[in-house]
Amino acid sequence: MAKLLILTGMGEPECSSTKGLIHAFRDLGHEVCTAGPPYWGRGDDADIPLPDRPHPELYTYEEVLSLAPWSPDLFLDIEPHAYVSGKKPPALVSAFLATDAHRAGELYERMLREGQYAFFFNGQHNYLPFFSPLPLKQAWLPPAFDMRRFDHTLNADPSVDIAFVGQTGIANMEYPHRDENGCYATGPPRTLSTDYRRFAFHGHMGFDYAARADLLINLCRDFRVRLYADVWEPLKFQRALQTGRIGFNCSLIQDLSIRCFEVMAAHRFLVTDDVGVGDWLPPHATYRTLYNPLFANFRLAYQEVKRIIRSLLERTDRERVAQEAYEQTWKRHTWHYRARQLLEIALN
Repeated sequence: MAKLLILTGMGEPECSSTKGLIHAFRDLGHEVCTAGPPYWGRGDDADIPLPDRPHPELYTYEEVLSLAPWSPDLFLDIEPHAYVSGKKPPALVSAFLATDAHRAGELYERMLREGQYAFFFNGQHNYLPFFSPLPLKQAWLPPAFDMRRFDHTLNADPSVDIAFVGQTGIANMEYPHRDENGCYATGPPRTLSTDYRRFAFHGHMGFDYAARADLLINLCRDFRVRLYADVWEPLKFQRALQTGRIGFNCSLIQDLSIRCFEVMAAHRFLVTDDVGVGDWLPPHATYRTLYNPLFANFRLAYQEVKRIIRSLLERTDRERVAQEAYEQTWKRHTWHYRARQLLEIALN
């Protein structure tokens, strides 16, 4: 078993990717010590609390290592809100993990140089070329889903055609009512305002989510759709995903979202745009053509999306296909699996 010293901004929700990976390391039997400053207004869950610093929140190797209970086998820096610089001990193996490289590519490039890391684990394959000139070993480590948010025994009957859980990009749509979880629901008869094209975007999202918002609005006109914003409670999250017969995803710029795995982990058929993952994933998730044996993808043309979803709702083998995708997802796309991959690369 390995000793891992993890530097990161502390205080994120338990369902965050960072917390999911930390839990996976510990669940696999590794000894983990976390260090970091407050983040999200919280920071009391760090094993080694660090004082907050002005952006970009730099700490030296010496000050972090001096507070550790032992010499680590791996020093792992996980974005965001805490970065390391200064003189690195020659024998120390250090790595940097960016799960969302699109958030601060130039900052990460600078931090990778200052941190003198041996490895860079990039969560998004589309950003690999941006970092390729850097003199360190690099690997694509896709996101994964957190098993703690799912119950194997729960597979609720769907109540609508499509469920979407996450950031819609829509700020001022009119909805008829909220469901028992406080989330908005839509369904026939037409429940959007008649002027459905008049919508705004959440301020911090800008137009990054415009395509997703437009698709969701159109889907609400043609299908029974339920839209959920942030759902943090584990069982409520799984039930939200399972309200639809189909789980829907639209990436920002063909990035592989954690939501793809969460939909399949919830026993639901996934419909997503083509995120171009190539052959890295197992056969159930290599989808370059219009149809895949286990789920469908589209290229952001709404009439094609509409046609695909109508045909999927009529498929008699949808549940069998969703079950097969579910089994493959639980086998290959958990944080436990990603934790093993990361350590195999960094320590061998």
